[in-house]
Amino acid sequence: MKKLLLCALMAIMGLSFLSSCENDGGGMSKSELVGTWYFEYSYNTTPNSPTRYQYSTITFDSDKSGNYVFESTTGKYATASFTWKKSGNTVKCSGIMVSTTASECGEWNPTFTISGNKLVHGSREYYKR
Repeated sequence: MKKLLLCALMAIMGLSFLSSCENDGGGMSKSELVGTWYFEYSYNTTPNSPTRYQYSTITFDSDKSGNYVFESTTGKYATASFTWKKSGNTVKCSGIMVSTTASECGEWNPTFTISGNKLVHGSREYYKR
């Protein structure tokens, strides 16, 4: 009986060690990061104009690849395909961005900061839904 309890205790300790490795001190585990994050910005072009919205999404896949979709204030879109790496409370992305008109193309290498339940890049805050 003591052997069985000792084995059960060792198994529980082993599982807690493995699950703790997934969170590398950044307050959010890699599995919590995986999924689609949303940013929405509302603005007015003039004081009395109707409210307009700008959207972007960033998706982190479990295989450490991802996709980013950005809508500019002019209504044009750009997309990026990237790989990502989480270290502490930062997520670094490395990829290529292309506009929908293919008139613009270039490297896309942002670093996001994890802050509570959101990802922050500059003044943009992304939330997971």
